[in-house]
Amino acid sequence: HQLISPGYGLIDSRKNIIKRDSYFAFKTILKLLNGAKFISFKNKNTLFSMQFEKDNIKIEAIWSVNNVLYMDKSYAKSVLNITGNKIENSMVRIDEEVKYILSLNRKSLKEIA
Repeated sequence: HQLISPGYGLIDSRKNIIKRDSYFAFKTILKLLNGAKFISFKNKNTLFSMQFEKDNIKIEAIWSVNNVLYMDKSYAKSVLNITGNKIENSMVRIDEEVKYILSLNRKSLKEIA
């Protein structure tokens, strides 16, 4: 994919510089996962999850295909949508769009206690 291209780039340059949602999704991936350690990939039926760790924060990218699930986010420090915006609802819809769940890892929780 090209960063800037009329009609199909992450940034559309036909009239003005217009950053598409895909630009913000890519920016979110770079911000969250640059320098992160890959921990695991899990797949159960239509639910997919990738776990990472960075700066004592557990980052989980989660999505589902063909089904819509709901998750209580009470254990999470923060939940972001695919473009990096914080989800404020207590129940998070897990669907085809990746959600990022950020939480303190167990080691950090032990250090705090």
